[in-house]
Amino acid sequence: MAIGFSLGLNGNIFESLKRIGFKFLIFPLAAIIGSLVGGAICGLFLPITIPEGLAIGAGFGWYTMAPTIITEAGHTYAGAISFMHNVIREMGGIVLIPFLANKIGYIEVTAIPGVCAMDIGMPIIEKCTKEEMVAYSFGMGLIMSMVVPMLVPILINI
Repeated sequence: MAIGFSLGLNGNIFESLKRIGFKFLIFPLAAIIGSLVGGAICGLFLPITIPEGLAIGAGFGWYTMAPTIITEAGHTYAGAISFMHNVIREMGGIVLIPFLANKIGYIEVTAIPGVCAMDIGMPIIEKCTKEEMVAYSFGMGLIMSMVVPMLVPILINI
């Protein structure tokens, strides 16, 4: 969190995002689509509906918001799955980023923790990748954080 705070104070994050341009949006969009496809597939093969699977996938690692929205919509079982999915996604990022950064790519690993890429995942991403990946990490977390409150309620109520 100190990394994100210091980046915000000195303005490097916004300069980096301006320099990268709109192409940085490709990676969060791909991560969002991939998470939703994975959620839909789980809805086909697990004892949950496709809308529940989509809503679970749309949590993007935000383990306090998504499960609450899903549970309040009357889907208690899916809410519990969403909580575990999002915790595992965040913890998976913490554990897997050091091992996968050089294998699958620096930008790609910013998608593993989802929304947590802009807070708890950022120091790990900074340490295991290049410095410029912090901007991608921040962008990934920011965009996913903006999408969760809109997407989860829509998907759970389909």
